[in-house]
Amino acid sequence: ERKGECLLIHIEGRKFSGATFSPASGVRNLTGSSADDSMFGTALTIEDLRASFLTWSSQTIVGQEKIGSVPCTIVESKPDSSGKGAICARSWIDSARLVTLRVQFFIGGSDKVVKDVETHRVSRGKSGRYLPVSFTVTNHETGASTKVEGVRSDSGIAYTDADFSAEALKVVTGASGSE
Repeated sequence: ERKGECLLIHIEGRKFSGATFSPASGVRNLTGSSADDSMFGTALTIEDLRASFLTWSSQTIVGQEKIGSVPCTIVESKPDSSGKGAICARSWIDSARLVTLRVQFFIGGSDKVVKDVETHRVSRGKSGRYLPVSFTVTNHETGASTKVEGVRSDSGIAYTDADFSAEALKVVTGASGSE
C-alpha cells in the first residue's frame, strides 16, 4: 500500500505533463523524458498509463484467444507500418466489453517479452465503459512486478481546474458527492 502518493497526468495527443507527489519527496514535475521513469519505485511507468501503443499507426488483428473463459481479439501494434520499430505490443482485447485484458511488449522482430500487463479485475463505470481496476505490470528485464489494486472508478464527478494542479496533490480528497 502506498497511501498518500499521487499522480497527476494530462495527456494531449503524444504529449503529456503532470506531477507526482509523495510525502517523503514532495512534488516532482513530469517532463517528456519522464515517460519511462518508474512511478514511486514500482514497475509501473507513465508510458504504461498512457497506453500510447493503442495510437500507433500499424494495428493488425493477429488472432483470437481466450483468457480464462473470456474470448479476446489479439491486436499487434507497431509504431509505423514498416514494422521496423524497436518495439511492438500485442493486446488481448475482450471482444464484448472492449477492454484490454493482457498486453505484452516485445523488442522489435523477436518473441522476447520485455514487459507485460495482466488485468485481474474489470469494472463498469457510470459511463457504461469498462476499465481495468486491478492489474499487474511486470518488467521482465529487471524482474520488477507491481500489482495495482483499484478500489473503484468514478465518473461524473465535478472537479475544478485548481483540483488539477501540482499543489492540489498535497491535499488530495474526493470530490464533493463522492464516497
